[in-house]
Amino acid sequence: QQDLIKKIISHDVENDEEVLFLILKEDKEKNKMMPGDFYPIGVKGIIIGKNQENSTGIKAISRIQIDKINIIDGEFQVEFSERADIEDIEEAKGQELIKEVKNELRRFVSVFPWGAVARNYIAKWNTLEEIAASMSYQLTISSEEKYKILETDKISERHERIRKAIYELIEITQIGNAAKKSTDTVPGKDVSGRSY
Repeated sequence: QQDLIKKIISHDVENDEEVLFLILKEDKEKNKMMPGDFYPIGVKGIIIGKNQENSTGIKAISRIQIDKINIIDGEFQVEFSERADIEDIEEAKGQELIKEVKNELRRFVSVFPWGAVARNYIAKWNTLEEIAASMSYQLTISSEEKYKILETDKISERHERIRKAIYELIEITQIGNAAKKSTDTVPGKDVSGRSY
């Protein structure tokens, strides 16, 4: 949301401007943050455009290793380097896993009224990392588990963590929906006290 970005960044952002995501270990007010409050791995992204819904698109580009953080008068100065992936999975196998996860997500959303809109988003995702970033708010795993995905260098291991997190979300949601449906149909009494 553009309002949130304005609270964090002291100027209007422009397309193609570079941004860094520093990951806090615990929630903290900005004026109380210290360099040691952040995990050593973050994410670099770029601004890709604003839309009329008062939001700004940010595309994650790469993982970064935070080498040094200086905080001067509330402004962050960050020294960082690119963090390399360990590519230990064949491209064909990686594409097969992406296809499997996307198909599972399509089946999952098909039962919801908003499923058609969700399928359009799913069709545009090209990597498991992109799926995880887009669904991060929905994932049921802890913040620590999300960071574990981010810090994992081996692509095969990272992809497996993402796959498990997405399938866990699907399973928990389906169990919740089934439980809700069963309570809606359990015999009982109506508001007049009559049995049904």
